[in-house]
Amino acid sequence: MFDSKTVAAALKKTSPDDGVLIPAGEYEITEVDKSLRIRAVENGAILRGPMVVTGDFVVFSGLKFRGNDEAPTIEIRKGIVVFEECLIEGGIRVCEGAQVYFNVCHLRKAEEGLCVTDRSVAELFRTSVSSCHAGVAVRHGSSCALYASRIEQCAAKPGADELGAGIFAEESSIYAEGLTLRGNSVGLYLQDCPEVRVLSAYFSEHHAASIISVGLASSKLHLRSCSFDKQASARCGQVNITGGSLLMEHSVIRPEGTVGLTANQARLELFHSRLESISEIAVDTQMSHIEAEDISLQSIGNTALSASDCRGAIKRSSFTGQPPTSIQRSNDLVLEECKLIDSGVTDQDTVEKRAGSAMDALMEALNQTVSHENVRAELECIIRQAHAAYRRGLRGFPMTTQSFHAALIGPKSVGEESAGSMLSQALHVFSIISSPELHRVTIDQLLEDGLESLPKEGALFLSAREATGFTTATAATVRTLIENLTRDPEVLVIMEGEREEIRRVLRLSPAIQLAFSNIINFASYGPVELTNLFTQACIRDGITLSSDAALALLLAFHFYSDRMDRRFTSVEGVLSLYQRARRLYLERCGRLERFDCEMESQDLDLPMDKVLRHATDRMPAFSSFCPSCSKENPWVHGLDRTMVCVHCEKPYLAKWGLWRESFAYRRLKEAAPRIEGGAISRRAHHSHK
Repeated sequence: MFDSKTVAAALKKTSPDDGVLIPAGEYEITEVDKSLRIRAVENGAILRGPMVVTGDFVVFSGLKFRGNDEAPTIEIRKGIVVFEECLIEGGIRVCEGAQVYFNVCHLRKAEEGLCVTDRSVAELFRTSVSSCHAGVAVRHGSSCALYASRIEQCAAKPGADELGAGIFAEESSIYAEGLTLRGNSVGLYLQDCPEVRVLSAYFSEHHAASIISVGLASSKLHLRSCSFDKQASARCGQVNITGGSLLMEHSVIRPEGTVGLTANQARLELFHSRLESISEIAVDTQMSHIEAEDISLQSIGNTALSASDCRGAIKRSSFTGQPPTSIQRSNDLVLEECKLIDSGVTDQDTVEKRAGSAMDALMEALNQTVSHENVRAELECIIRQAHAAYRRGLRGFPMTTQSFHAALIGPKSVGEESAGSMLSQALHVFSIISSPELHRVTIDQLLEDGLESLPKEGALFLSAREATGFTTATAATVRTLIENLTRDPEVLVIMEGEREEIRRVLRLSPAIQLAFSNIINFASYGPVELTNLFTQACIRDGITLSSDAALALLLAFHFYSDRMDRRFTSVEGVLSLYQRARRLYLERCGRLERFDCEMESQDLDLPMDKVLRHATDRMPAFSSFCPSCSKENPWVHGLDRTMVCVHCEKPYLAKWGLWRESFAYRRLKEAAPRIEGGAISRRAHHSHK
């Protein structure tokens, strides 16, 4: 502070591009008229407004801003202003021509958390906005971009006539990527906006509607890979379009007690999406033009598609409802190769069979049971071979000699037993073995007890770890025992151990090497696999994780994996953590006398040190990588797990994302092709335009 007693005095002594360091305490500041870098030296540095910024380039770092109810805390009249890791209470107004950038900030408790007006520009990265009437308001030809940010709990004041909104935009442009809008009156409220693009956004728990768009004929709203659910009110649909055009791709409107999508005098382009409702119409359109392909509309207790005075074409889609469609005065609306299913009909000849084949059930169980992607791929290959052999046998083809024994190589307690159990169950389904039971035995036990003590059928889980009795003198005995085991057609042998331990056994004879031709390599559990293990335990007990708890858990496992903390990076560690969380969860349910609660962050009992707590508070951002092209896509909890790459258009499964500050993310980022441009997918969007 240049030895000054007040911030105002310090600012008078500065020259352009100087730095001002603010110690802990509360200081009043009314104007910043130079290019400065103003940074907190320590926590607790508070600047009290209202403040006017007119410097050409101003950076605020690590500060808390507090204003009053009469005016915005900060008014930016010109220049470029950057906020880094700041907490702003009372709102920010960005005036004509100015630019503002937020990096890891929190805006709260204001009439408008951020007001961008008169052709100004704003960008938010990993920033949260909460407890405002309008979280972000964009007006009069301005533009706003939001990346990996969150806007929640923005609602009208009690007794107010207007609705509150997470984002309100009027005659302006919005670009959003990896955005979460939750618990607002309206998630996204648009009026006459020329272009709005939203990628990988999650809309949830809104009181009135997720999206309300009232546009001109030239207004364009593009939704890609978005998800909508848990709307509280049935007064409006989850997505409401009046005028303008809507392009929706690879998106999901989950069933709630309200209309999924309503459109009036609009142009709808719907592709590869699913729109559902519980008791209302899934899609209700009037006087609109519809172009759609590969969409699924479903209403449990009402019409799937209601269209009046509409035109266009819907191709290769399905409609499930009571009745499936209700189309009036729409002779120019054509349905091509569409499937109509009346959900009220119970005749077995007209109802589709919902039970999948044994192979489908096994693949679903495999995805739920085995966390490692490469292990799933290897197991799927073995299971499909068994399926083919089984079907050929049923049709009288000669059975070829084939070994299904497997060697699982990797560290201890990284899912090898789950993989072995999955393989034994699958081979039992296809009659390769007569029992699905998995019997664990070690090489030492095999040497001591011999083959007579082993079960005569089923699967044998043979552990080669730390075989103290396996010496040069006993090698011949071990070779004979394992060769006899692998020759028995009624027994499946699944051997597990470290790489050198498995190789030691395989080198005993060519017959053993041939028997264990299925070799599956396990790596140590990563954060995604650890999170899968925890959530699978929740699913088995019928416990639902809240969104905040799921993100806290995912972040914690990234943190523990980076630190190689063995307490939490194994099956035993995850189950121990889950058992503590379940105990706290059940205690809380008992106190509340409610037993359908979600498991919250407070139940997780995560060992939180300062680094992890700081990461949680900094709005962590997550990504996923497409296995086909290795390029990056934004990931938000709550989106559909089957993602579609914005670059190569290929679908892939992404249950969880990678924290962008973790080692797992950096490793994949280094291997991925370089993507030009500031946004993850802005270039891809323009190429698909």
